[in-house]
Amino acid sequence: MLEQSSHHPLISIIIPVYNLEYYLRECLTSVIGQTYTNLEIIIINDGSTDSSPCICDQFAAQDKRVTIIHQENRGVSYSRNIGLDNARGAYIGFVDGDDWIEKDMYETLLSLTIEYNANISMCSHFLEYNDRNKVNSELGTILEFNNKKAVSNLLDDAVIKSYLWDKLYKRELFNGIRFPVGKVYEDMAIQHKLFYNSKKTVFLSVPKYHYRIRKGSIANNRSSLIGRVPIFGSSS
Repeated sequence: MLEQSSHHPLISIIIPVYNLEYYLRECLTSVIGQTYTNLEIIIINDGSTDSSPCICDQFAAQDKRVTIIHQENRGVSYSRNIGLDNARGAYIGFVDGDDWIEKDMYETLLSLTIEYNANISMCSHFLEYNDRNKVNSELGTILEFNNKKAVSNLLDDAVIKSYLWDKLYKRELFNGIRFPVGKVYEDMAIQHKLFYNSKKTVFLSVPKYHYRIRKGSIANNRSSLIGRVPIFGSSS
């Protein structure tokens, strides 16, 4: 049984998957190989038509921390909501199924959360292109934000970005908050609520997440939104 204690709290990692057979093994290998081991890894197969379901089942057979939820295609917001509804951890993390993470990412984020008594901890990231990568920030500095400063920083698209995947959240921040189904940029629609509910947010400018830039993906077009105030959708 997964241990839940103040020193080794359970972290639930939610991974939506849709037709990611070429990237999924690298992603899941990096997650199960974390130096922090008290993890609950929830993979939502969102109606994939390639070999992704088989890959998910293989990892679940190898590691008892992995739970697979197979469903008809409903979209990433619905999948993340299913993950939240099934999560048992004191903390919540998100990983996209075509990305990968440094082996100490969640150990680092959890340590930050505990040391600074924060509700959200964040790290920097790599942007991974086919032929190169770009480091978002590797200064090693630590910044602290209260809820009002965090929301203001988020809206300015400054240090705090609307991405889900470079952060660790206390579970209670999601009480009464879910992703709006059928909306584009669904993470933007709830992040201001999460940061407003967070009494303290801490950021470490060391890259721990590898974000893959894939031609034609929705997220690849986010640069067009920089400097704009996000349009927040409703959530339950």
